[in-house]
Amino acid sequence: PVSGSYNLSVASGIWYLGFEIDPAFGYAAAEHDIEIKVGENVTVVRDLKVIRANSIITGQVIDPLGRGVSHAFVAVSKTSFSGALEGGTFESMIAEAETDANGFYKVAVPAGTYFVKTFIPPELGFISAAEEKVTMAEGQTLTLNLKLRKAEFTISGKIFINGTTTVS
Repeated sequence: PVSGSYNLSVASGIWYLGFEIDPAFGYAAAEHDIEIKVGENVTVVRDLKVIRANSIITGQVIDPLGRGVSHAFVAVSKTSFSGALEGGTFESMIAEAETDANGFYKVAVPAGTYFVKTFIPPELGFISAAEEKVTMAEGQTLTLNLKLRKAEFTISGKIFINGTTTVS
């Protein structure tokens, strides 16, 4: 914490390094999923870069009737979550937060363009809010309320293993 140094013991091979910083420090990781190749009996030195995260996205996650939803997860990414599901690439989340008892959240991000998405437990009976694209200026605070959608239809079926639905 004082020197900013780190040390990880790993086996030889290819590793993907990522890191998080407590948002209270006002910084975010400048790079994500860093590929590191480690040879047998080799020490690798890899410095990590951070950038100032002094732009704020804040708001409330609400249900279709306008009530705040607690324990919803709000994620901010450089790339669209929906694009990743359609075979695109996905960059790791830049910031994340869980809503409080009244559905409020707050995340600190560096200036830039982001995609904001909600994730909620399916037992709540809602579907995530539509993904929002936002562009944040240095030091900007943006209020972004996210409205969950009502689950109107059901997908059901059976799970088959080796041609049978019975699992022992």
